[in-house]
Amino acid sequence: MQQIRAIIQFLEKGYSLRAISTQLGICRPTITVYATRLKNTAIPFEALRQLGDPELSSIVYTPVVSIDYSEDERRTDFNNRVTYFVKELERPGVTRLLL
Repeated sequence: MQQIRAIIQFLEKGYSLRAISTQLGICRPTITVYATRLKNTAIPFEALRQLGDPELSSIVYTPVVSIDYSEDERRTDFNNRVTYFVKELERPGVTRLLL
């Protein structure tokens, strides 16, 4: 959380994402993700700094959305063939590329 608060302070001061990345030692794409999530809240940076850890983490760390693949035709076909693939891969000379 300290690094998130530092990101907020640097953004508030007008630092570039590249400069923030250099200062904190975090890769720039990660800084970009955090900055985007913080800016999308429409809460000023000063108010974000005042939030507690649970509230701030709920903003920055959004829950992972699982994708339902049950309707995907290709995945269903693959799942039906998995046992055949495993059986074939046990044979000598058979590679995943051949399958």
